[in-house]
Amino acid sequence: MKVPFFHYIRFWAYNSFLAFGTGFVIGYLFQNFFFFLLSPITFPFAFLFVYQYFIASFFWGDRRGAFEFSYLERVASTNKFNPALATVFKEVKQEYKLGDPQSALQKLQKAASYYSSSFAVQFKLAIACEKLGLGDEAITAYKNALAVVPNNAPKLLQHVIRQIEHVRTKGPRRKSSAPGLQMVIY
Repeated sequence: MKVPFFHYIRFWAYNSFLAFGTGFVIGYLFQNFFFFLLSPITFPFAFLFVYQYFIASFFWGDRRGAFEFSYLERVASTNKFNPALATVFKEVKQEYKLGDPQSALQKLQKAASYYSSSFAVQFKLAIACEKLGLGDEAITAYKNALAVVPNNAPKLLQHVIRQIEHVRTKGPRRKSSAPGLQMVIY
């Protein structure tokens, strides 16, 4: 799947900033407890450097499907193409922030009935079902997403198939199916 260059830059910058911030916080905590071992300023740069490997795996490695989903989700959530769907995604995001995943699930189920050909809606619905521990519903939603995967996205297709197999064998996850994208997706 062809993803615009700007999405690569945005994804890299956002996740690099989060890695740097995480390193900063851990460095600050490290300074308070083990001040004599390492300078706390080394942690943000170390986290930033190490996380570049993980970001590269989203671009060219096993996590490419999750990266392609992040692009499709971003496109679906912009007002430019479908303002009603963008509003639904904003409401779902707000429900998660308020700590009400059941309400977010209901909104996604309603959106899935209106936008049955939207991969982003079907996949977000599957993730929401997983977060609530609804394995059978998650598999059904993943299969619906599988039916509407864009033709030019083999990595995305593999990603969805892996999610279905994971739910079948290990059960639903209580966290995002793409942990590195937790902040991007929600």
